[in-house]
Amino acid sequence: MKYIDTSVFVSALVPEETSGRALLWLAVLNDDEIVSSPWVDVELSGALSRKLRMGRITSIERLNALEEYREAWLPVATIISLDLRHFALATEICDAHQAGIRPGDAIHLAIASMTEATLCTFDKRFAAGAEALGYDVELIS
Repeated sequence: MKYIDTSVFVSALVPEETSGRALLWLAVLNDDEIVSSPWVDVELSGALSRKLRMGRITSIERLNALEEYREAWLPVATIISLDLRHFALATEICDAHQAGIRPGDAIHLAIASMTEATLCTFDKRFAAGAEALGYDVELIS
């Protein structure tokens, strides 16, 4: 299984330097491989709102991206509900300060780890930190 972090969905849904790679990478996945969580929803909404505030996308593009995510990706993904165990593991990940993993990314990593899924990301720093801690990571390139 593959836990897809927010960086991949953002790249697939709005124009970015990595959009082509994101779309190609996602196109070859089987639906039963995709794992996601409500945390992706929160971060995706936040990332798209930030792009709107910065003038990188329009309000229509933001709404279209959210609609595509909800209609095309959520129905085929296995959605993992969060509970206190995810936050406890995310705290342990953050406690490993040498890895430099940010709190939001620690939540993604905890979810992926507890579902025995490979964490898939474009974020090189996140991938390096997660690998240094021994987690299963795929850096999409």
